[in-house]
Amino acid sequence: MVNEILSRISEGKNVVLPKHKTLYLNDITKLHYLKKDVLPITCIEIQFNVSRKFEKDNEIGILNYLTDLFEMGCGKYNKYDFEDQLSYYGITYNISSSKEKITLSFVVPSEFIDKALELIKININEPHFNEDDLSHLLDHSRQIFNHLTIEPSFLSDSLVNRIMFKYHPTYKHIRWGYTETLNNITRERILYYYENYFMKANAEIFCVTDLDEDIIINKLKNLNFTTSKFENPKVDFDKNIQNKKLYLVDRNEALQAKIVLANYAERVNSQNHFTREIMNQVLSGDFNSLLNSKIREQVGATYGVRSYFVDNDDLSLFQIETDVENDKLNTVFKIFYEEFDYLKNQLDDNILEDRKYSQYNGIIKYYEMYQLANVVISSIVEYNLEDAYYKNFKENIFNVNSKMVMEMAQKHLNDNMVIFVVGKADIVKEQLAGFNFVIVEINNEDLFKKDLVA
Repeated sequence: MVNEILSRISEGKNVVLPKHKTLYLNDITKLHYLKKDVLPITCIEIQFNVSRKFEKDNEIGILNYLTDLFEMGCGKYNKYDFEDQLSYYGITYNISSSKEKITLSFVVPSEFIDKALELIKININEPHFNEDDLSHLLDHSRQIFNHLTIEPSFLSDSLVNRIMFKYHPTYKHIRWGYTETLNNITRERILYYYENYFMKANAEIFCVTDLDEDIIINKLKNLNFTTSKFENPKVDFDKNIQNKKLYLVDRNEALQAKIVLANYAERVNSQNHFTREIMNQVLSGDFNSLLNSKIREQVGATYGVRSYFVDNDDLSLFQIETDVENDKLNTVFKIFYEEFDYLKNQLDDNILEDRKYSQYNGIIKYYEMYQLANVVISSIVEYNLEDAYYKNFKENIFNVNSKMVMEMAQKHLNDNMVIFVVGKADIVKEQLAGFNFVIVEINNEDLFKKDLVA
């Protein structure tokens, strides 16, 4: 079917994306459903909105503990028994947390959907969590925390979080907890948040399956989600960006420097979505993109460069990240700014057309895979992109012109970008001396203290 669709594209024919349905399991809980009967497979994502309920309580890293708690096994089965049960029926399962959600996802042969839901229900609705479990959970989390606090990618993520969000009442709290408050967790607090916020209340379900909608609705109702609901208030906060600022964490033993460039962005909507995506394609979409063709292919300084947008409820970021050899930082930053200037002022039409086809073909291929189709549908729902995807899908992509991409680049690839580097401090400062950055050095231990001065 993929070849058939790509053939239609090459012939200039439009492709209409299959539109999901939004159904309800009860007065509150939504099910976003797409019938796909190519294979007898069901792919389900259950997303729990857990962001705005902690605020000060996230100082203890409650979000991290909730994720670990479910992953380790808190119900009838422990982690390993639970995984054995799933594997026996050919069920693949994952739990992840990002932005404002904890997501449970699983893919199951449709003939075993009842068994999959039974296992999920047991481990969601029947938490058994004693003091021994708490001790094991704390030891596990602290071991991971201690390891991650010297890992460059973890440090750079934490830097971005603490600096870009430091005036935001909710996001300023890092999800892993602060050094001073990490030990303030109790079994009662974990269970309280588990039962009230991780559980049920704000669940939203995405399902791509060969089963008819009435069948899947009846099966999912057995999860017994409640109908309580929490509203997430919008928040305004002071972004207070200072031009040309570089935050540096010294990791003298690091073979490579981790680089992140970040800027505040306009939240995604149906009007700017594909312009943003195509700008990312031009910058870093593959090894022939502007940044990768120079930094990877010509200089050989990195395996790859990635650019992307992060959209939360009331703040969005544009980020570029890569890992490079410390002694090639000067060359890499020169390439960054040369390519930024190029994209802000000119864009070859052949490059643009190639990137648009890449974006178009990529989404079509996503819809051919059950799990990735769920990913697209989840984004469509979260960011209200129905018009962008379901109305004149092809036109919306191919109407993006060079002027639109250049204007998007001008908004994000400018002196307001904040630079974050984790690497060998002496070499970093030597390599970047000619760029007139205002360098702020932060000790990696201080980064996880509640009152960070930066």
